[in-house]
Amino acid sequence: ISLFLVSTALTARFNHIINDENLRREATDILSLFMGMFIGYVLVTLGSDARGLHSMFGFVLKITDVQADTTIFSRSFHNFASVLFNNVLVLMTIFFLSFVYRAYAVLLTMTWNACLWGLTLTLLLQRGFSLSEVAPVTYVMMSGAALAPHLVLEALAYIVGSLAAIGVSKAFLWHDLFSGRF
Repeated sequence: ISLFLVSTALTARFNHIINDENLRREATDILSLFMGMFIGYVLVTLGSDARGLHSMFGFVLKITDVQADTTIFSRSFHNFASVLFNNVLVLMTIFFLSFVYRAYAVLLTMTWNACLWGLTLTLLLQRGFSLSEVAPVTYVMMSGAALAPHLVLEALAYIVGSLAAIGVSKAFLWHDLFSGRF
């Protein structure tokens, strides 16, 4: 329910953002919205016990295959082909949904990813604390540095892909196919 409520609550703000003419400011504002949602789900994860998380977000944990003993150390991040395939599939889904449903679809997929990343990464990092030999702050910083390139590129690709889909959708709807504006 939180996925739909957060997406609905931010629809007016998102529509205001995408009406901006400055693409860089648009992308920065959308990334800021995403980071706010991500931090929100991290805080929910930190403030909940395992049973509460499974009752609220069990479907997310099932989809991501996060078991009770899964840590950041036991996850497989090295298979480039499967990671790329998954991300391309998600990008195509976001593009299609954004083309059809525009702003709400973008917000829904952003909220889904913020929930997915916030819950799973927080749980994986929490569970890895006991296995790490470094200080917790160092552990979190090292894990963040290792994951950041992938997460930043993925988030930017989803944002640019969704904005492109909205632009193409509006062009098909509002402009003549052979006009200069199209």
